[in-house]
Amino acid sequence: SEATKLALKRNSGFAVPPWSCHRVIWTLLFNRCGEHFRDYMVRFFALMRYTGNTPLLWSLSLGCGVPKYNNKDDLESLRLLHLLDPLSKAWVASVWKKVPFKLCPSAYGCIQGRSREEALISMRALLSRLARADLHILLLLFDLTNAFPSIHWDALEKRFLKDYMQGDQRILQQRHRQAVCAIIDHLHQIGIFRIGSGNRQGDTPAAQQFAQAFQKLVQAWSKDNR
Repeated sequence: SEATKLALKRNSGFAVPPWSCHRVIWTLLFNRCGEHFRDYMVRFFALMRYTGNTPLLWSLSLGCGVPKYNNKDDLESLRLLHLLDPLSKAWVASVWKKVPFKLCPSAYGCIQGRSREEALISMRALLSRLARADLHILLLLFDLTNAFPSIHWDALEKRFLKDYMQGDQRILQQRHRQAVCAIIDHLHQIGIFRIGSGNRQGDTPAAQQFAQAFQKLVQAWSKDNR
């Protein structure tokens, strides 16, 4: 299946939550255990399709605070990154990729393989060339606080899932509507939190979903300010 192919392609260096098998283990199982294991996995995927539900453990993520290096203190200095089961990410990716991802040409920063830093360097190089040519340009940079958790679920579902089959819509909806996050503090105490909006940074379709939602906002803003 497509989920199996994606699971085998994924980078083996990315962290996973402690309750999940590392993707290296999945790679070994798929490559070394032969057709019997693959048949079991095909039945497992087919069962999810038949019931319309995914394992509840796939809904749980481990939240990790990653430094933003933004000269701020406490929680404002951290970005919440979610560690998720790697097989669940491959499964969701196989569903999400059934509809081609498209953005307008002006979304130069959202190109596969291009980092945020590369996009900014490209823009600064363009500004430098325009300045040398005595051409004037106005550059607007938007920075959203808590971007991924701030997306309304209606924006994730009504606008972007309408091109998917009904079964695929249910799977993609479950990914954020059933999302639960575990946070472990410095005293090793754990808290479980229900997520009530947005999606989880670190999940496979999260960045593209945010890019689509943000593009709609920019287009509406541009139309209102012509």
